[in-house]
Amino acid sequence: MYKKTKGDVKMRLKTLKNLLILSLGGVPRKQINHLKDVIESKNLEIDRLNIEIDRVEDQLEIALDQIDIDYKNFHDVLNYQGDKPEMATENPVIEAAISAVTTKYEILDELYTIPTLKQLQDFLAYDKVSKKEWTNEDYDCDNFAVDLWANAKSWDTRIALGFCTVTLKDCRHAINIGLVDDNGTIKLVYIEPQNDVIYYKYPRMRHVDNVVI
Repeated sequence: MYKKTKGDVKMRLKTLKNLLILSLGGVPRKQINHLKDVIESKNLEIDRLNIEIDRVEDQLEIALDQIDIDYKNFHDVLNYQGDKPEMATENPVIEAAISAVTTKYEILDELYTIPTLKQLQDFLAYDKVSKKEWTNEDYDCDNFAVDLWANAKSWDTRIALGFCTVTLKDCRHAINIGLVDDNGTIKLVYIEPQNDVIYYKYPRMRHVDNVVI
């Protein structure tokens, strides 16, 4: 539709230019040249608009492709059939673990489930957040952490997994944090959502700043 419309406009301008040349035989050349310049200027403006339309169309196509990818990833998470955590624990257990590493935290529920280490590993292997492309400001560490948290809650609404900000040696960073049952021992773990690696101590971390779980 755009291509046909752009072609029609350029054809009409070309026809108008030819008619002006034929009909203005008695008009001073200066005026004719001015009209030619006006028509050429309009042609250049149309070319610029065509380029802008093509650019917007390309951006729209990329955005629609990303929507399809995000929908598929979210749909996959909703259909995840892995074993759900069975061990239930109350708020004080979660608070004791979190308060050992920071005083700044929000524990939003009263009852949580704690996955085994293998259950968490299996979920991370299935989840697609780590496959997303990092883009400065648009999709960076906090986006990865929040999306992984949301997907985990889609798997199990009570799972003891949240997100946090940490201070590293050279910057601040957003990752995920949670509790796991590691062979009968409840442990606090950190998850790097950009590669799904689980840590008991996050590399280069000086301290945990804020936690939401």
